[in-house]
Amino acid sequence: MRFRLSLTAMLLASALGASATQAQEPSSFRLPVFSPRGSAVVGLWQVYVSVRPCAAPTALPTQFFAINAFQLGGTLSDANSFPPASRGPGMGVWSYDPVYDKYHTRMQFARFIDGVFDGVQDVRTDLTLSPDRQHTVARVHALVLNVDGSTRVELCGSAVGDRQNL
Repeated sequence: MRFRLSLTAMLLASALGASATQAQEPSSFRLPVFSPRGSAVVGLWQVYVSVRPCAAPTALPTQFFAINAFQLGGTLSDANSFPPASRGPGMGVWSYDPVYDKYHTRMQFARFIDGVFDGVQDVRTDLTLSPDRQHTVARVHALVLNVDGSTRVELCGSAVGDRQNL
């Protein structure tokens, strides 16, 4: 019993200490993620994405489906069918901007050709949630980076998504 009380007290003290520390940090990326509107994006989304090289706005777009999972606290994971198929899952972060009522995401994917590391895709979106919180519209900007970090191609596009209620 004493152990349980000590553990509870320790966890409570730890949580309160973490809250005080977080309050002192700059909050530019962590604006009220836990507000009812800010956390409304949490869940699973099926997303249809269309991108093309930013330098060639008339080029045919590459289109693909993705599954995005927004977790409470600001993390994000993604699995999609963007070529090449030999790349890892996307991992990233999201934040909510209450001034503009928009969400911002940043994800990265490692790319491989024949099992050899070939660089990273760095993807950022500005996302708007529908009033019923069941649909999203996003502007997409991605950098496909070489192994040395130089830009191979810059992609621009859009995405629309639907909440998946499992």
